[in-house]
Amino acid sequence: MSSSTTPEQSSPPFKLILHCEDGSPPYLTPILLAKNFPTTNRVVRDHLVLGIEVRNSFVSPVYGPRPSDRKNGRKKEKDEKSPPASRQGSNISNNDSAMSSVACSITKPTGYTFSGRPLFKHLGIPNDYDVMACPSFDLIDNCVADMPVAATNAETSLSTPRGYQRITPELYRDVVRKMEAPSFVGLYDQASSVKNTKRARRSVERTKSWLATTVSDSVTDKEEEVEGEKTDPCPKMWAPVVGEEDMALRLECIHHAINQKAPLRGFALIGIHHVVDRQARNTLLQSCTKDIPKNMSCAVLVANDMVQILDAARNGVRYIGSALPTNLARYHKALVLDLYGWKRYHENDEGERQRVNMCRRIEERSTLSDGCISLDD
Repeated sequence: MSSSTTPEQSSPPFKLILHCEDGSPPYLTPILLAKNFPTTNRVVRDHLVLGIEVRNSFVSPVYGPRPSDRKNGRKKEKDEKSPPASRQGSNISNNDSAMSSVACSITKPTGYTFSGRPLFKHLGIPNDYDVMACPSFDLIDNCVADMPVAATNAETSLSTPRGYQRITPELYRDVVRKMEAPSFVGLYDQASSVKNTKRARRSVERTKSWLATTVSDSVTDKEEEVEGEKTDPCPKMWAPVVGEEDMALRLECIHHAINQKAPLRGFALIGIHHVVDRQARNTLLQSCTKDIPKNMSCAVLVANDMVQILDAARNGVRYIGSALPTNLARYHKALVLDLYGWKRYHENDEGERQRVNMCRRIEERSTLSDGCISLDD
């Protein structure tokens, strides 16, 4: 018997994690998604993953007494200062005595929190699409006015349409469980400044602690399952890998997750796109993918451009997240790739001159069609 492997076994398929803003595919309703990009299409089925952020898609209001009221043991009685609703209703019309007044009260939320709901019912995403849920694609990118990421050992804060909201590992685990997502990235912390090594160290320690908590909760969930009930054989959780540009911290995250001996879907590299130097970024990717077990996948949650996407794929990353299709559509641009010489691309003055010269040679050979624009404009 031959020991050779098939191409599919030796080279796993590349998958694009398409960033869904507010839980919706870019410029597509669920009906248009199913019509134009059905899962019966092999390319969609094998290469598309919908990325959903908990921070902007699963925020719910909280009603009841405010925390300050509960703490002080008092309740505000605003109704005493205003006339009863029945008395107001009786003065609406003297000619319509048969109409009975109805007391109508409007309750405002006292705060907001995160609550999980099934993807199909809440966002309209059909069950046959591959979905990856995460707290945020990147905490630093979501910070308002360059505010640092706020976190403690017990919780972190996510930027939401309702302001910053706190979330604990237990709450996050409950949310993703109720989402019924095929996979999810564990809760993580992230240092806003590369130069702050102490903050980066704390973010790694918190991420490791929260991963251990999530793994423990997953084991408890399995023990509580009804005996004989079939469980999903495919692991759902991606272990987050943080550490900014510090290779030792990122490898520490990877080894800690491996030592948990938990069934993981793979490893998600957080914040790789913040590494400006291309050579340093590639070295970091190579070191991380080398230490990840061969039977597990590696994901990059954010890639800003085609250079970062191609570099990640070249270094063994199979799941690559990006909002590039959305950004191109938002500014009415089409992507025309000339991949010749992309390996020699450098983010410096010499590389820029090479790129400009190549674009000039292309313009000399061809002209743009009506309605098209150059991305260099």
